[in-house]
Amino acid sequence: MDLNSKEFLEMREKALRILARRDHSVLELRLKLKQKVSFDSETFKNLVNQLKDNGYLAEDSELVNCYIQKWRKEGRGRQWISSKLRLKGLPQIGLQDDLDEIASARRYLEKKTGASTFRGFSQVKRTKVANALVRRGFTTNLILALIKEKNQE
Repeated sequence: MDLNSKEFLEMREKALRILARRDHSVLELRLKLKQKVSFDSETFKNLVNQLKDNGYLAEDSELVNCYIQKWRKEGRGRQWISSKLRLKGLPQIGLQDDLDEIASARRYLEKKTGASTFRGFSQVKRTKVANALVRRGFTTNLILALIKEKNQE
């Protein structure tokens, strides 16, 4: 497809509308555009190159850092984050149980329970809290350490 053809310009316009709402990975952009227009892989590569050259398409590393910060603030764990990055077609990075991960889990715990300690919580309540942390992608070792910490406070 010619870069100045009507079809390509229409596809570029749709891509710009998608990117105006929020940043997307290349995979996300491809999936959203596929719903609106048909194109071949060579045309899409040309579009991506043009969007990157003009600064409309963010680099993968920028997106990864942005998403990690956002999801950590939401109280998400590294396993959940890794899964979401994979779904978005973004490169995986080595996340660990670091201070950000621990702080994120603590924030979520306090938000979820409304308490800074587990004293007075029944075993059922503690299990529910632990299960909520697992669903948010925190590791078992981190969860056990936090529960032990909260029980001692």
